[in-house]
Amino acid sequence: MEDKWHKKEHADMQQTFDDRKGCLFDRIYRIKLEYDNTRIPVADEEDIHLVYGRDILYLAADVGKVRVHTVHGVYKSRESLSSWSQKLGSSGFFRCHRSYIVNIERIVKISPWFNGAYNLKLKDCQDIIPVSRENVKTLKNLFGI
Repeated sequence: MEDKWHKKEHADMQQTFDDRKGCLFDRIYRIKLEYDNTRIPVADEEDIHLVYGRDILYLAADVGKVRVHTVHGVYKSRESLSSWSQKLGSSGFFRCHRSYIVNIERIVKISPWFNGAYNLKLKDCQDIIPVSRENVKTLKNLFGI
């Protein structure tokens, strides 16, 4: 009798978890749709470029600056990666590594690397983006893996 109760309780908890995970993904997707049509200012040494969120492939820390890789080119920003992380929030971007933020919609392949780390391949991009071991679980949860 008690074993049956535990199984039912576990099933209820799993359903609650699945419901919450679905709600989180739906919320991220809604925010992402709004953000796709918003222009983000990227200030470099001379100019301010207005870039659509949907056009950003990834951001990478680079010796005191951040490189913003887009489908149209690479821009250098004076803002820190932490600042970008706050600016982008939960709008479809994922901080996969201490030096990288990636556009979730652009991920086409997730490959195991070594020591529990992974690499990402993005649409319209030849670069390989690392995922730290600490962020693998979050990445898998994002995609329901």
